[in-house]
Order: sequence, then C-alpha cells, then structure tokens
Amino acid sequence: MRINTAKFFINLTIISIVLFLFQSCNVITGSVGSGGVSTGNNPQYIEEKIVNQGLAISLPPTQVIIGNGDDVTDDLGAGNPKEVYLNFFREQFPKAIAEHSTFKKVIPFTSKYGIELDKNFILRTHVMGTNSFIKIHEPKKGAKISTGDNSVRFILFIEGLKISRVTELESRADSSFNRLLPNELQQKGVTIYPKLSHKLNYSLWDNEKEMTVTFGSIEEKDDAGLKMEKIDWQTILESIVKDIVKGTQFAK
Repeated sequence: MRINTAKFFINLTIISIVLFLFQSCNVITGSVGSGGVSTGNNPQYIEEKIVNQGLAISLPPTQVIIGNGDDVTDDLGAGNPKEVYLNFFREQFPKAIAEHSTFKKVIPFTSKYGIELDKNFILRTHVMGTNSFIKIHEPKKGAKISTGDNSVRFILFIEGLKISRVTELESRADSSFNRLLPNELQQKGVTIYPKLSHKLNYSLWDNEKEMTVTFGSIEEKDDAGLKMEKIDWQTILESIVKDIVKGTQFAK
C-alpha cells in the first residue's frame, strides 16, 4: 500500500496542533441554575486545597447602573446615588465575604472603587450552558494585577451591576393582569410585591496562576416591601456572596 507522505505529515501536524491546544486550554464547566443564578467552575481547583488566602474586590463605577436612586438615598444616606451606593458596597460587601466565605483577608478595592480596566485586560466570554454566557474583563495572559497587597492571591471582578426596584404579581392564571396598571390590579384584588433587585456578572481570578476559578451571572431579589431599609440592602449582598462561593471550596 502506497502512503501519500505529504498528506500523512499534514494530518499528523493537524493532530499535533489540536492536542496542543486541548492541553493548553483551561476547560471550565458551566451550568444554568435556578433563582437567577448561572455559574461555571474550573475543575482544576476541585482537588486543590486552598486555605488562608486573601481576596481583592473590584467594582468599577462605570460598571454600576442604579435605577432607583431615591431608594438609595432614602435608605443608605444623602448624596449622589452612585457614590452613596459604592461607599455602602465598599463597607458592607467585604463583611459579607468574611462572614460567608473562607477568605481570611478581604481588600475592598485596589484603588478607591476598583481596578482600572487598562491595556492589561481583555474581554473574555465564559459559557455557562446552552445559550447562556457572560462577557467580563479579565487580565491578559502574563499580566499580573497589583492588588496593593502581595499576600492577596485572588481577585473578584464584578461588572454589569444593575440595581432597581421591581414588582412581581401574585401568581394568577390570567395573563391579562400583566397589562394592567397598579391601581387597576389592586381593584381586582391582585397582590403586588415590591422587591429590591441586583443583577451582576462576576469572575473570581487566580492572580498567581493567571486563570479563572469560577464565574457567573446573578440576579438576586429581596422582599423589601413598600418600605425598604438598610437591612434589605445588606441581606441582598449576603445572598450574592453565598451565590458566588456556593459549590466552591471557598464556601463555609
């Protein structure tokens, strides 16, 4: 049997390239969960024992959209709604991390609010399931991000944070209720549930190994009622932290 030498070496080269790419990739599994939470985890961290590690948190102001500014200033203090919220987040989110995760040190931000998304970052796509993915800025390969503390190995990047007050209707079979105004709904005896909503994308980054540990998309709602209070805002941050560390070795 005559072998086409040129074709053989071309096929061998293609196979070698495919194997190299496969071995070089960090394959991350993803899934779409219930309750507005979709996540993905890097299997390389399943067996690794990670203890006594620190975490830096980055939430750039440009990545925050507030749709209920009046609620922010009523519940969290007077001033510019975005600045008021970011100051609240900077104070409360690290406390929630410390309470509900195994991280021993939590640094709120490397600068005032977050790490500057400069030329050291690229926009990566992470797939969580069929038709479910996020795009989030992460460091380029070879780029070590300064956290201001050399003992801090991990960075939590948060982007696309959207805060709003939403209303949910009492479950009814008649979908025509969805087209009615609040006063018309009340006249028909339909209960309206005001809720505080937070939506965001996140990525937990290993700054030492330069790879993604876990990532996801979260939507949390708190049954705040007609009168929101600071405790409602604190509760929703705690729920977000639990969502982020759930299923990882960082969960308590």
